[in-house]
Amino acid sequence: MKQLVCCAEYRDAARFEEDAGWPGLTAADWERTQPDAHWRLIGDNDATLARLSLWWSRVAQHAGARLGYVGHYAAGDREAGEHLLHHGLAELERHGATLAVGPIDGNTWERYRFITEAGVEPPFFLDLQHPLDWPQHFAACGFTPFSEYRSTLCEDLATLPGAVATLDARFAARGGIRVRPLDMTRLEQDLSAVYRLSLVSFRDHLFYTPVSETAFLKQYSALLRFVDPRLVLLAEHETGLAGFVFCVPDHLQRARGVVPDTLVIKTLAVLPGARYAGLGVVLTKRAQIRAHELGYRRAIHAMMHDAGQCGRMNQRRHGTRVIRRYALYAREIAR
Repeated sequence: MKQLVCCAEYRDAARFEEDAGWPGLTAADWERTQPDAHWRLIGDNDATLARLSLWWSRVAQHAGARLGYVGHYAAGDREAGEHLLHHGLAELERHGATLAVGPIDGNTWERYRFITEAGVEPPFFLDLQHPLDWPQHFAACGFTPFSEYRSTLCEDLATLPGAVATLDARFAARGGIRVRPLDMTRLEQDLSAVYRLSLVSFRDHLFYTPVSETAFLKQYSALLRFVDPRLVLLAEHETGLAGFVFCVPDHLQRARGVVPDTLVIKTLAVLPGARYAGLGVVLTKRAQIRAHELGYRRAIHAMMHDAGQCGRMNQRRHGTRVIRRYALYAREIAR
């Protein structure tokens, strides 16, 4: 017999069995994301048939709509997923939301989006991994793609297009920008500067909400054991940080018995304004050149926003091809 269960705390959710193939939901995830509600569809033997969390009190502003987020999503099949999603939509409506958005685990600093086209390349480190029919569960409940993204692959770092020297000269003429790697001897100061820059660089992004510096440092500190500091580049100008690119080796290659030869370019941020136009290209190319010097052959530009012509220009500029596509979904809620 199926039943809907509302879990007020993580320990309430953790007592139900889950499919081991689902993306995990840990106590740390719960603590960071602080859902307003967490629901489970439970079957025999306390097995979770589907799960989701809802947010409505601490969400972004968007074009006059009252947003409600659906995240921490997992479902064993479409029937269970649709059942729980319809219930989640009714709950969001009851709490005043007019636009449901998902999957998004509370904010865009956390896991969000679905893979919509997986391609033939295997998953890479920090990529999304989930059953590929989950977007169909959302579509069956009236959700449609609201914002789309892509991961692209540069297959030969030895033949990067463009000239970094020309761009370097342009910035030198503006007073000079110094690019250096992450300094592990002053890690807290460097990460604090990255946090402050991120708040400025990302504030106009879709569904952006700020997070505390404590939460940011905790999230990034968890990744440090996977990082080669030589591949995290900071661009300093005058008295502060003007840009950074955060890269990691594709550690999932090790699980496949391969020495990592692929760089994952995860996050790129630059101060806004004409003064720093082109700095993102400089940082990206420098990271790829440095990776090639260290023995890497390829680079993945991970989960970039698919901004139409701008996205296609970026693809040509870096000599890449699309390997995976993603989408964030939304649907109006009748009021």
